[in-house]
Amino acid sequence: MREIKFKAWDKKNKTMAYSDDGNQGYGWFTDNSGCMLCVRIEERRDIKLNNIMQYTGLKDKNGKEIYEGDIIKFLWEEDSCWGEAGEYKGYIAFNQGVFEIVYIGRDKIRKYPGGGWSENNTEDDIKSFLVWTGEENIEVIGNISENPELCSKE
Repeated sequence: MREIKFKAWDKKNKTMAYSDDGNQGYGWFTDNSGCMLCVRIEERRDIKLNNIMQYTGLKDKNGKEIYEGDIIKFLWEEDSCWGEAGEYKGYIAFNQGVFEIVYIGRDKIRKYPGGGWSENNTEDDIKSFLVWTGEENIEVIGNISENPELCSKE
């Protein structure tokens, strides 16, 4: 089973808040207005629900954790029914129970081979993307909150 963690973009302070930053008295709560509250002993942050990103359970070639909203580049080593060989860029989205890659610079959204990580997140589901592309071929290059310019189609 994968580790359950989140990060959230604090738009007001322009910083990323992590659910596991090691501070005592730190937690995530949802209030009646639909805001996710990220609370520390001496601090409270109001973070909108659409700014919360879930950890996929995967790491990139540099050991960096991959979260929903992260922008990745990856190398597809050979032509196949899934696409032509080459370097691709996309961001991680969570849609209908699975994590998927939304390709940047493509005409349509394509899930990576295997159909996405399932909601059950079994060891096989989590590892399937690494099998198809190879962990050494995936690199987190930013995220959609801090680096929206990386989502341009160029």
